[in-house]
Amino acid sequence: MVDMCAKSISKTLFVYRAFFVSYIVWTSARSYLIARAMPSAVQNHHHLVMWLTPLEIVAALAFLFIRIELFAAILLWFVFAAASLHELLAGSVPAHLFFYAGTVAMLVYASRLKSASNSCITLFAEYPCLDRRRKLSTSGSRT
Repeated sequence: MVDMCAKSISKTLFVYRAFFVSYIVWTSARSYLIARAMPSAVQNHHHLVMWLTPLEIVAALAFLFIRIELFAAILLWFVFAAASLHELLAGSVPAHLFFYAGTVAMLVYASRLKSASNSCITLFAEYPCLDRRRKLSTSGSRT
């Protein structure tokens, strides 16, 4: 039961990572195509978008691979920080970029915790379905 629950959590985290990456790639590609269609004189951040969006797409796709996720996460945080600074200077609040950066941090943390303990049990230890080992060990000591 414990192994099945840990595998289910691991799969869920990967599916969430895949949806997150696909959303980042889609929005970046869309931003790139919009910026490319507009002349640079019309759009004041044309060059920033033209450089950051390909970097964001490559970093997001690399984030799917666990072996290089930390490198990809650092690239994504750089892109989010640069875009946040640009939006702040333009007068808007980049709340969505803070959410993206937090999502990347959560996924890296969950991946590192899972690999350190060889399961997701440590991450989700408060859930009863993962507490089966403790129940089995205490039930044998009552006799």
